[in-house]
Amino acid sequence: IENGSFEKPVVSGGWQLYDSIDGWNNVSEPSAQIELQGNVFDSADGNQHLELDSDPQGSSASAIEQEFETIPGESYQLIFAWSPRPQEQATDSEVNVEVRSEEDTLLLSETIISGYGSIKWQYETYYFTAEDSKATIKFSHGGPINTYGGLVDDVQVYCGVGPTLTVEMWESGRGTTDPEGGSRHNGIAYQYGHGEEATLTAYPNEGYEFRRWILTDIEDIQKDRTPYYSAIIDVVMNRDWRAIAYFLPTEEESLNDPYTVTFKDGEDPLGTKNADHGKSLGENMQENPTKAGYTFEGWNTKEDGTGESFDSTKEITGDITVYAMWTSEVTTTTPPTSGGSRSGQRVAFIPTPAAEGEVLGETDEGEVLGETDETSCEMYLYEHLRYGRTNNPDEVLKLQTFLNQHMGESLPLNGFFGELTKKAVEHFQSKYAEQVLAPWGINKPTGYVYLTTRRWINMIVCPELNLPIPSLVPDSLGGVRVGLVGEDGVVLGEEDAREDGDVPAVDDEMEDIDDEDLLDAEVDAEGEETEDEDKSNTGAIVVIILGLAVLGVVLYYIFKPIR
Repeated sequence: IENGSFEKPVVSGGWQLYDSIDGWNNVSEPSAQIELQGNVFDSADGNQHLELDSDPQGSSASAIEQEFETIPGESYQLIFAWSPRPQEQATDSEVNVEVRSEEDTLLLSETIISGYGSIKWQYETYYFTAEDSKATIKFSHGGPINTYGGLVDDVQVYCGVGPTLTVEMWESGRGTTDPEGGSRHNGIAYQYGHGEEATLTAYPNEGYEFRRWILTDIEDIQKDRTPYYSAIIDVVMNRDWRAIAYFLPTEEESLNDPYTVTFKDGEDPLGTKNADHGKSLGENMQENPTKAGYTFEGWNTKEDGTGESFDSTKEITGDITVYAMWTSEVTTTTPPTSGGSRSGQRVAFIPTPAAEGEVLGETDEGEVLGETDETSCEMYLYEHLRYGRTNNPDEVLKLQTFLNQHMGESLPLNGFFGELTKKAVEHFQSKYAEQVLAPWGINKPTGYVYLTTRRWINMIVCPELNLPIPSLVPDSLGGVRVGLVGEDGVVLGEEDAREDGDVPAVDDEMEDIDDEDLLDAEVDAEGEETEDEDKSNTGAIVVIILGLAVLGVVLYYIFKPIR
């Protein structure tokens, strides 16, 4: 190529416009001048270079071409340098290059988005096969016509030089290739004619398996990095190629297959994601799920939350299933204006002592005496809960949620009062021993959510309730009694105990709202509960005997024969 570095004519000053330059024809349509730059920007070779779309007077983009002799059937290599234009007006600029035969057959056509950027010269290499005794190479501007175009320099064409195929092996000693491959970054180069087809074959050694070929640009391993998983591949030599063979020990093959992370909410699948061995999901992480009435807390490797936490940074070493962890949202409702309950929920309020002669409870009009201003929150726990008893799962779930949030526990939110939940309750009782244990005269936690424990949980959740200390009635029958101490020590609202697991039978409109905790064994240890039970049992026997005697007398006189 004549004047491939655009050193003629010599530019006077920083840049200059020409109707034609040495070795190149001006083929702009309509005619535009050609700009050569000297001291404006650094050149790739020599002191000058070409700028396309450079004529401030013209109405078309500039284009130049040059004819050169060729040998029909021979391979040719075209090399040239290009660079972006620094001004922003060059953002959409293109450098178009094409080669045509003497008979105007298109042999090569490429477009480079030169665009806007700092000066950075880059070399491009292309191949073509000549068909005639002559060929023409042409450079033209593409994009907006605004006098800002891509830069071109150091144009070269070589005859008889075809593209090269450089063969490498990622790890030596694991296999062989045909044609023979060198070591990584030190491959063996083979030259082919332009358009010729090259065949690559990989042969693993004993104890190893072929994994894949990587076919990439010879200049940059990160560019056009294409994997091929067949041991035999055909490569069309229309450019320089770099081929890398990968062999792995047989037992390690699975380490290169992507693993699957399965995301679930209980048994319900939420999605799957894939990651390579030793990698994390990163930006490919599953989106956080949502569920009405619950707050998503993260992922765990076990459904009950006792496994390891999982997030986007976790290294993946195998297929894995992770589960969504939830915290129940605490909602509040406004107490009803006339006692009772609403929407199936029992609403708490604190009755005040009755005036003399009044009966606490419902009046003739159905109103509740002692009801005052509504609170902004309500009772959180309504029932007593105990390890080994049939408990209300919804109440246990609320208890577990409270202990996780307030005490920093990590209980599974499953509604089951097991050993873990009992231990967490004991931690709570020890922390608040003055409010929970001291009223009973004990200092050892019980793990039983009874009168004072339930009261203090409710007070923490809703301090506005201002719950008084309840009457300390032992859970002697395995059920519960609830009540408030009124005037003269009378227990107000006290009800008979029920079977294990039953909800306290509290008048819906004068519900006592206190609670807590005492295991029968602990009361027995204090020598109190046994005595109370003996007295209660003796009294019950006396009542039954007297009742039977009275019944016998009545029946005698009813059925006594008339004489």
